[in-house]
Formats: sequence, structure tokens, C-alpha cells
Amino acid sequence: MGDDSTFEYLLGALPVVNRENRVIGMITDRDIAIAAATKARLASEIPVSEVISRKVYSATPDEDIHTTLKTIRHEKVGRLPIVNRDGMLQGILSLNDIALRAEE
Repeated sequence: MGDDSTFEYLLGALPVVNRENRVIGMITDRDIAIAAATKARLASEIPVSEVISRKVYSATPDEDIHTTLKTIRHEKVGRLPIVNRDGMLQGILSLNDIALRAEE
């Protein structure tokens, strides 16, 4: 079920993309833990499709940071995938990213 990058970089959440690199969902470390605890299977045996949240909130690279912060606060998410006009993943923005830039 994915690689170790979620835990290596302490992301906590990753966007899930299709073959065209379009975001189709999000998966969190919490989603994985709950699935493993409730499905009586090893996490490595549970397909991502059974766990992901298909309701995705995102931002575009040129979106105003205040709008992005409103989305994060309103939807109670800590990370937003950044997508281009075609819905293709460009990156991920976290509250930590914003806090680090605010100090500059």
C-alpha cells in the first residue's frame, strides 16, 4: 500500500492520482491505521481504493494564500494538493509550509 515516504517525511497525508496524474483522492496515516484495525487484514493487504477519501479539496499554484487558508480551515484539512487547471498534481501544501514561509 504505497511506499514509506509518508512516514519518512511525516506527511501524514498523500494525494492519490490516476494514470494521468489527476488527483482522485487523499489517503492519511489515520485512514491506514483505522482500516488495518477494522478490516482484520494487514495494511499491506488493503487496496488504497478501499481507504481513500474521494472528496478532495485542492488549490491551484496561482491561488491567493488567504483563499487557500480559508479552505484548509473550513474543510479541516492539514494539507492540500496543488493541481493545475487540468487537475494534474503539481505538489502538496501543508500548514507547516505556510508557517515556514510566514517567517521569511
